Amino acid sequence: MRIVIHGHYSLERGKQLINLIRDAAKAAGRTRVLLDARDVPQPMPAVDAYDLGQLAAEAFRGLRVADIDPVDATDGLAETVARNRGINGRMFASEPEALAWLLGEAP
Repeated sequence: MRIVIHGHYSLERGKQLINLIRDAAKAAGRTRVLLDARDVPQPMPAVDAYDLGQLAAEAFRGLRVADIDPVDATDGLAETVARNRGINGRMFASEPEALAWLLGEAP
């Protein structure tokens, strides 16, 4: 399942998106999700990355999630928080890297 995210970042929007993505994947019976956030131009603040990483880890249980986000992938805080809480997800700067991981078996 591929989901493209557009527009400007806000914490509330991020929380809503996480829940919408979870619900869409479950409704479609998908376990692998490719998020494309390349059209979200600004980075999220560190405190938001922490909060969203926690929420994503809880919401995305049972999913394998690759997030193409060149802006936030370089920092990695959201990914670190989520992975420390058990998410099977990673952030990537490019689509080929994200797809290779998403479709592969490596953790």
